[in-house]
Amino acid sequence: MKIIKSIILISAISGIAFSSQIASANSPEVQKVAKHIKSVGQVKEEIREIISSCQESGCSGYGIHSLGMRICELTQALDIKVNGKISGKRLSNRQTIPISKSDISLMRMILSQCQWQVYHAHNDPPDFTYRPTAKMRQKINRQFRIPV
Repeated sequence: MKIIKSIILISAISGIAFSSQIASANSPEVQKVAKHIKSVGQVKEEIREIISSCQESGCSGYGIHSLGMRICELTQALDIKVNGKISGKRLSNRQTIPISKSDISLMRMILSQCQWQVYHAHNDPPDFTYRPTAKMRQKINRQFRIPV
């Protein structure tokens, strides 16, 4: 476990973004969120609300950071509920909720824009947060029917 944390920290500090499914999908926070997910629509609506509210009110600083963390956490939790269909890694043999191919594609786009970021002292663990490029932000917003 120490090796994984060291790799994550080194990668985050050097600015290398890498797949988080192995590192944080098993975190207690993500597992807790997954327990409350009943449908893909529920997750999509919460992500849509987060993105919309930031577009309307101009989120910045800590607000955008914490909301970005929530988007990634929701996407990872949904991946648990759909047995890894988003990440492409089978996560369990549990009963899953249904997800369409178009929703898998959308969630993969979102997850691909989640990156490890170090915002605090080097002793703090890095955060996994939504940091979309301008082009991907437009694509994702269109999928959610949010004005670009």
